[in-house]
Amino acid sequence: MYPEYLNDLNVLVCPSAAFADTPEKIWDQGNNPSTNWKEAFEAGHLPFANNGTVEPCEVYDHPYIYFGWALSSTLLSTAEAIENFDVNVMEEPNGLIHQLEADPRRAYEDWTLTVPLTAAFPSLTVYRLREGIERFLITDINNPAAANQAQSDVAVMWDAIGEEASHFNHVPGGSNVLFMDGHVEFIRFVPTSAEPNTGNKFPVNGGGLVVHEATHGGHEHEQP
Repeated sequence: MYPEYLNDLNVLVCPSAAFADTPEKIWDQGNNPSTNWKEAFEAGHLPFANNGTVEPCEVYDHPYIYFGWALSSTLLSTAEAIENFDVNVMEEPNGLIHQLEADPRRAYEDWTLTVPLTAAFPSLTVYRLREGIERFLITDINNPAAANQAQSDVAVMWDAIGEEASHFNHVPGGSNVLFMDGHVEFIRFVPTSAEPNTGNKFPVNGGGLVVHEATHGGHEHEQP
């Protein structure tokens, strides 16, 4: 994507982030809270770090999270769906994060779940984001507006969230979410006493916390 389609990395810098700075300082020098960036640097996977130029391989998971599979935000708003999402992402050895670590090329493929997200959504296939993929999310084929409705419910990229206020780009807790149809919506994180968090729709709920855990290298985790 960079630099052919996204030629200005400032677009990926949230001005409200606690570590907001130039792209060179955030990603080339590693002045960001990403444990993934630091682990990659220490392992020698970022050989051009600190050369004054941001290389595509240096852009990691802060300040925005990108999720490359088409999931309905409405679907991932129930406790059942979030709990099963957690299993499908985190559980060894077949969870998504473990599959990607074993073979990074899986990032370009459709995702086969180990268990359905809900009884009402029994499919085990989650499709990789691509043009026209929203047609697989349409349940009413006779509704001419169904495609647009489907796109408007698929979250693509959002402000990173976490359990603590310091993890949010926007305090007191919320996230700007870019949806597949191009609209951006600010969604507040609503704390709940029960787990998983169902205070709002995905990704600003327990499902988003699962993604946060996965993208920050945390495989030992509590239920979101």
